[in-house]
Amino acid sequence: MIFTMNKRIATFAVALVANPSFATNDPFGACCYEVNCEWFCDELFESDCYLNYGGVHWANLSCTDINCPDFTVYELGGCCYEYGDIGTTCVDVKEPKCNALGGVWNPGIYCDCDPCTPVNDGCDVVPRTDCVGRPQFQDPNYQLFGNGQIAVQTASPSILGNNMITVFDLSGALPLDQNTILARYSHPSWADPNNDPAPELGSIFGLAIDEMGNLFVSATKTWSEDIEGDGGWGAVYKIDTITALPSIFATIPMPNAESSLGSITYDCDHNQFFVSSFEDGLIYRLDSSTGVILDFYDHGSPYTGAPGPVHFGDRPWAVEVHDNKLHYSLWNNDVNNQGSGLNQIWSVLLDATGKPIVGTETLEIDIPVLQNFNGSSPVADIDFSVDGTMFLSERSQNDIEIVSAHNSRVLEYECTPSGWVLSPHTFDIGVWYIHTNAAGGVDATANRIWASGDALHFPTPDMIYGIQGLPVTGGDTTNSVLIDYQGTVNGTDKMMLGDLVCTDEDGGGELGVCCYQDNCESHCDVMNEKDCMNYFGSTFFPNTTCAQVNCPPPPEDVGACCYVDAGGYLCTNANMTLCDAIQGIWYPGIPCECIPCEPTIETGACCFLDTSSGIWTCYELTEEECADKPESTYSGDGTTCMDTTCCKPIGACCVAGNCLLVSVDQCSSANGFYYGDGVQCFVVDCSYCPSDLNDDARVNIDDLLILISAWGACP
Repeated sequence: MIFTMNKRIATFAVALVANPSFATNDPFGACCYEVNCEWFCDELFESDCYLNYGGVHWANLSCTDINCPDFTVYELGGCCYEYGDIGTTCVDVKEPKCNALGGVWNPGIYCDCDPCTPVNDGCDVVPRTDCVGRPQFQDPNYQLFGNGQIAVQTASPSILGNNMITVFDLSGALPLDQNTILARYSHPSWADPNNDPAPELGSIFGLAIDEMGNLFVSATKTWSEDIEGDGGWGAVYKIDTITALPSIFATIPMPNAESSLGSITYDCDHNQFFVSSFEDGLIYRLDSSTGVILDFYDHGSPYTGAPGPVHFGDRPWAVEVHDNKLHYSLWNNDVNNQGSGLNQIWSVLLDATGKPIVGTETLEIDIPVLQNFNGSSPVADIDFSVDGTMFLSERSQNDIEIVSAHNSRVLEYECTPSGWVLSPHTFDIGVWYIHTNAAGGVDATANRIWASGDALHFPTPDMIYGIQGLPVTGGDTTNSVLIDYQGTVNGTDKMMLGDLVCTDEDGGGELGVCCYQDNCESHCDVMNEKDCMNYFGSTFFPNTTCAQVNCPPPPEDVGACCYVDAGGYLCTNANMTLCDAIQGIWYPGIPCECIPCEPTIETGACCFLDTSSGIWTCYELTEEECADKPESTYSGDGTTCMDTTCCKPIGACCVAGNCLLVSVDQCSSANGFYYGDGVQCFVVDCSYCPSDLNDDARVNIDDLLILISAWGACP
C-alpha cells in the first residue's frame, strides 16, 4: 500500500489538532492495522497510524522488522463462549473477562471478523461412522434370512414385478463372477401399485437406513417414466423396521410441483437427516423422530421460484455426513449438457447441533471428465470407507427426467495434505463398453465396495443387472460378487437400478432390544447382542423394539465391589463371592462408575476433659479428632462410648504451692486443697506459705490447732 507525502502531511496536520502531543513526538515507523478483517503493514507516522487506521505503531522500525499482526499488544479481542440455548456467542472484551466467561479469547480479532466461526481447513483422514441398523421385519419371508450382512436397493417403478425396494441376504460365503443365488425380500407395499393400506410410494431413488433399521426413501423424477406417490413429489417415506409398512415421514416444499428430490442421508452423529431438492436447490435438515424440517442450507443463489429444476451450479444431489461436515455433490454437467462445467463435490461445516455453518463451504473435488466425453455424469451417491477414503457413484442422466446408461463410474478419493486426490485403485463396473456402468449407488463396507450397476454380465442368457461387490482395493467383475436385482438372468433391467445401502460384514448377529446401565442411568436401545454384552447390567431381547419391552431392573448377580489394597481404595465389578474373598463392600446391580468407593475413616470412643465443666466426657471420634481434645484418651477403632468408662471429674488442686488437675480423692490423698470440679489451675492462686497449714491464706488458731494435734513422736 503506497501513501504520498502530501497525504502524510495532511493527516499529520489533522493529528496535531486532535492530539498536540504528536507535535513534539511523532516518530516514523511500521504501522500494523486491520481493514475488512485483513491485516496490513505500512510505514507511517505514529499519528497517522493511530488516528486514521487505529493501528499499532513501532517507532523507527520497518515492516520487515515486525510480525504483523502482533496480537500480544492488543487489550481487546473477540471472546467466543457458550451462552445458554443460543450457542456460541462473541463479545469484544479483555482476556480476564473472557476467562471468567469460560471462553476462547482472540486478541486483536474482533467479533465483526467472525473469530468464532470454525475454519474449514481441508480434509482429514477419519474412518467412517457406521450406524446402519439391520431391519427387524417380522414377515416370515424375511425371518428366513441369515444373521449376517444385508443390502437394500431402490429401483424404478417400471422394473419387472414393480418391487421398488428389495432387501438382499449377504450372509455366508458368496461366489465370484457369477449370478449369486441368495434370499431376497420385498414387502407387497413396496410395489406399485399395491393394495395395502400403506401409502403408494410412487417413484423413489434416495435411500437411508437409521440405527434401528428403519428405511427412508425419497421421491424422484429421474426414471424417465415416473409415478407420483401419495406423498407428492416432495415426499420422504419411512419403512418401519418391524411392520415393513411405509408412511409419509416428511414433505419437502415443491413450489412448482415439478422437479422432486435428489437423495437422503442419515447423520447418526447428530441423529438427523439431510435431503437434497432439485426443485429449489436447497438441502433440508430433518428431525429424526418427527420428520419436521429444522432448517435448510443453500449452496448457491437464492431460489427465485422459477419453473423447472434449479440451474446448474446450484443443484445438489448426493449428501453424506463425515468428519463433522456435510458433503454434497453439485450437478453441473450431464450427457446432454457437456462442457457446462465440471461436476463437483463440496462440503460445509456443521455446528454442535448439526446445522450447516454458512460461509464455511469448501470445494473438495472437481470430477475429472469421462473418456470420450466432454464432461461427466452427475454424482448421485457418496460414502466413506473404514479407511477414511471417499467413494462416489455417478449416474448417467441425459437430463433431470431422462435416465441413461454406460457413462458412469465409481471413483475413490484419498485424503492427502493437499486435499482429496483420485486413488490409484480402479473400480470397473460391469462388462459393457469401458466398464462405466454404475447406476448411482455405492456403499463402502469393511471387506467390499458395493455398487449399483447395469450390464454386470451381458451375454444371453446371463444378463445380470443389480449389485456388484468389488474388493476394497479395486477390481472388475472377475473378482466381484454379482447379484441380479430379481434373480433372473434372462432379461434386462437397464436404467432401472437406484441407490444402495449395506450393513457391515461384522454385524454382530441379529438386532434386538438392549436394556443396560450407562452413566448411572437405565437405557433402552436397539443393537446387536454382541454390542449389548459390552454394557453393564445388560439384558438382550432379540427381534424386538423398545416399545415392545419393559426393561427389567439390572441383574444383581454382579455389582461394584469396593476394596482396599496397597494402592488404596479400588473398585471392580464382581459377584458377591469374589467381593467377599477380597474383603470388599458389595453393591449388587450398581456399576463402579456410580460408586465413589471413598475411604471410610474408622471412629472410636474418645474420653477427654470438657474444660467448661471439668467433667470427663466421651464422644465417638476419629483418632485424629480425639488427639486434638484436651487430656484425651482414644480407646481404639470400632469402640463405642457405651462400652467405655471415662475418669472421674477433676479440678484444680493446690499442693505445697503447686496446682494439679486431679480428682477430689487424689487431691485429698496428697493433703492438697481442692477448688472444685472443673476449676482450672489458671484461675486459682497456689501461693505457698509453710505456716498456713490448712492453705486458707491465713495463719491463725486453726493452723496452731493442726500443729498441736500433730504434737508427739513421729510415727
